[in-house]
Amino acid sequence: MTHPETKTQGQDQPFSKSEKLNFRNSLFEEIRSILEGLEGGKVITSRIRNPVWISKTDEQKARLLGAADYASLSAFCKKIDKANAIREDDSIEAQLDLVVDGTSRRAIIDDAKRIFTEIAWLRSRKGEVQLLLDSLQIGLMAL
Repeated sequence: MTHPETKTQGQDQPFSKSEKLNFRNSLFEEIRSILEGLEGGKVITSRIRNPVWISKTDEQKARLLGAADYASLSAFCKKIDKANAIREDDSIEAQLDLVVDGTSRRAIIDDAKRIFTEIAWLRSRKGEVQLLLDSLQIGLMAL
């Protein structure tokens, strides 16, 4: 999902190294913020925001990140979209079934661990979020 007002950079205009680095750094901060928001409980209490991710078109994200990293992060963001969809679901039963056992939260945390292992530029920054990931994992075991 992207914002309709997103400006499109032509395919013939490659992104600079600094644009790629800035986008990656912004994504890292966004992911850290998402994980921090999951601390302290098994219930996702509000819509999870990811404005950096949705600020670019799919094509721009693939060009900024590379196809493999884009696909990996896209899968992570789909877990966030699913959690957000559950929050907006009309069915209280659907929300309760998935909230009571922490399914949405668990899926996001497990996928965060995956991307910090799978994606080289995130793996190089894993130390910055390791305590947070460990804390979230301990919280999952308590469910």
